[in-house]
Amino acid sequence: MARRKTIDLRTVAVIQRQLLWLILGMLVFGVGGVYLSFNGMLSSPVALVLSLVNWAIQIAALVQVCRLAHALGTNIVFVVILGVAMLIPLVNLLLLLSENGRATRRLKKAGLKVGLMGVPPEDLHRLKEGACNGCGYDLRGLDAQVCPECGLEHPLVSTAKRDRRALRAGLCVSCGYDLAGIDGRVCPECGQEKP
Repeated sequence: MARRKTIDLRTVAVIQRQLLWLILGMLVFGVGGVYLSFNGMLSSPVALVLSLVNWAIQIAALVQVCRLAHALGTNIVFVVILGVAMLIPLVNLLLLLSENGRATRRLKKAGLKVGLMGVPPEDLHRLKEGACNGCGYDLRGLDAQVCPECGLEHPLVSTAKRDRRALRAGLCVSCGYDLAGIDGRVCPECGQEKP
């Protein structure tokens, strides 16, 4: 059975933010081009520059949508199909909105505030694995349940992983006492029953 791909929420948030800026760029250049053409101010060199910039932004948006889909765990075959479908007018807009919505739902499910332009840059530190949700301090390797930087109380980041390591090493999961050679079901140090 194939394992599900682990989703890196930081990558999803960064790609989504870049994609939203590209969408804003498409809107600005699209509206600007329409305004200039209706007012007769669209000369040949200006039209060429506007269309080149607009195409560059659209190609970058296509790449970012594919990167976002891949970062969200979409199979590579479907990412390629998505990239080809992004070349179809109006379909690309629907696909872009769909992938952006998937990213927003995934980020909100993780407890992040997602605004108009995605996750605010000051909240990106919360997406780093093993980081404090309050200040971003790296908590990996710490046994305390309080962040030493900001004092935010939270459960240990890797409690289950630490318990599995302790069991494999023959240690008590509660106090870390070496249980090698102990025949009973109870830790002699703290009284915790062995799992």
